[in-house]
Amino acid sequence: MRECTTKYEKDCSLISGCMMKQIISQVTWQLFVLIAVMLTGHLWIPETVDQMDSIIGSDWSAKYSDSQRTLIANGLFSNPLIHSLSYSTAYLQYGIHSRHLTIVFNIFALMQIFNCLNCRKTKDRLINILEGI
Repeated sequence: MRECTTKYEKDCSLISGCMMKQIISQVTWQLFVLIAVMLTGHLWIPETVDQMDSIIGSDWSAKYSDSQRTLIANGLFSNPLIHSLSYSTAYLQYGIHSRHLTIVFNIFALMQIFNCLNCRKTKDRLINILEGI
């Protein structure tokens, strides 16, 4: 199949070169951001004090990843890439869900919303993505 430049023809490809470039760049960006947040989010995402603190008592590692009780617990049940405690122990003991993976999902959902706006660019020129709305 060939890439068409004018009208729609039978032997034209469905995905143009510009579209493929946009797809690959978006996939690369999303994978980089989501893997970075997944593996390092517990090192910089803040956690707040709530009623679960009275349940865990002095076992702060069930909810927090630092001794100052300011950072979120790592929500991964097992993480072979970095040496951190498994969250499955705290979950099975207290039934407290970490907000870490919820934040990862919310970042993914927001990236998809912005992707819906950015996919409106179909040619290799800069245009206002909200121009046709």
